[in-house]
Amino acid sequence: MWYHFDVIASKPYETVYRKTGKGILDCEWFPGAAMNYAENLLRIRDDKIAIIVLDEDQNEDRVTFAELFEEVCTQPHSESTV
Repeated sequence: MWYHFDVIASKPYETVYRKTGKGILDCEWFPGAAMNYAENLLRIRDDKIAIIVLDEDQNEDRVTFAELFEEVCTQPHSESTV
């Protein structure tokens, strides 16, 4: 999956999957990796669906990668760091 989606990372993962407990949800995916989610998401600028939102009333909204990029570009950028 990592290579299929050509993930950009600042630090590589140690292993794909690590079990952390007895339960089915007790696991870590790509532990050790560091990546900028926005960098990976915003580099795609086509008309494929990037995000599907379904609210509590079952209203669905879809946003393409191109729409997402344009929306981000319209937002003011903060000069401060958190």
